[in-house]
Amino acid sequence: VLEISFKCCKALDYAARQGVIHRDIKPANILLAQDHQIKITDFGAALTAFTETTQVSGIGSPAYMSPQQVREQPLTHQTDIFSLGVVLYQLLTGRLPFQATNNFSMMYQITNVEPVLPSSLRKDIPLSVDKIVRRAMQKDLERRYPGWEEFSYDLAEAFRTEIRSWLEKNLPTGWFDPGFEMAAAERKAFNEAWPKRLYEGGWICATWPKEYGGQGLGHLEALVQAEEFARVGAPSGGPNDGFGIGMLGNTLLRWGTEEQKRHYIPRILSGEDLWCQGYSEPNAGSDLANLSTRATLEGDEWVIDGQKVWTSLAHFSQWCFVLCRTD
Repeated sequence: VLEISFKCCKALDYAARQGVIHRDIKPANILLAQDHQIKITDFGAALTAFTETTQVSGIGSPAYMSPQQVREQPLTHQTDIFSLGVVLYQLLTGRLPFQATNNFSMMYQITNVEPVLPSSLRKDIPLSVDKIVRRAMQKDLERRYPGWEEFSYDLAEAFRTEIRSWLEKNLPTGWFDPGFEMAAAERKAFNEAWPKRLYEGGWICATWPKEYGGQGLGHLEALVQAEEFARVGAPSGGPNDGFGIGMLGNTLLRWGTEEQKRHYIPRILSGEDLWCQGYSEPNAGSDLANLSTRATLEGDEWVIDGQKVWTSLAHFSQWCFVLCRTD
C-alpha cells in the first residue's frame, strides 16, 4: 500500500510540474500493472494551468473531493494530495474516511468532520502511517502537505521505521553497541535461529508472493529493507540461502507445481529444510555440459541413474537437488 501510494505521488508530481491537476484521484483511476507499476488514468476532469479556455469547476467524485473542491475554490495540486490521502486511508482500512448516505452529507463531513485514525480501525497500522494520512487529509491547506516530494518522502520513511523497529526488537542485546562481538557458540546459535526469525517476521525473500511465505513487497520497499539491514550489519538470510533460495526456491517459483511451491518454499524460507546441490560427477566436475547422470520418467516418478560427488553442504543438509539429463 505504501509503495503504491509512493508511486502515485511520483506520477502526480510529474503531472503537477506540467501544470496538470487531476481532480479525480480515486481507486478506479489507479491501475496496478506488472511488477507493482502504477498508471494514473482518466484525466478527463483535469485542470491545466497553461490554457486560456474556460474550465468547469465542481468536478470530481464526491467521496474523494478535497474541501476546496467541495467549496468550488481555486485549486492547486494540494487537492490531489487530499484525494490520494483518502485513497490511502481506504486501502489501509477497507473503508472510506467519510461515511454518508448522500452527497450532501458527504460534502458536509469532508468540510467539517475529522475522520477517525486508520489505526483505530486496524491495530497493526503504525503511528507514523497515521500521521501521514492525517497530514495528507488536512482541511487547511497550510497544514496539508505542501508538495508531492514531502508526501512521498514520509511514505518511504514510514516503511523504513517499521524495519528499524523490527531489527531493534529481534537482534541480540548489544548488537548496536560499538565493538559488539559474540562468542563462537553464540554466533553459531544466532546463525541457526536467524532464518526462522526472519521468516516469522516476513523479512526473508520479502518480495516473494504472500501465499508462499513472502510479503509481496515491491522494488522500492525491498530497496529500503536492504539499506536498513546493511546499515546495522544484520544478515538478510542464512548460510544455506544460496542453494535453498537462490537456486532451488526461485526455480520452484517459476517452474514448480502448486503443490511443490506450497510444501517446499515455506520450509526453505524458515530454514527447516536445508538443501545441497547435486552438480559435480566423477568425470564432469563443474563441467555441466558433460553431465552423464540421467533421469527417466517412469509413471509419475523420476528414476535417477548416475553418480554425484563433491556435493556442497551435503553434511549440513537433508535434501539435494540434482542436475540430470532427460529425453
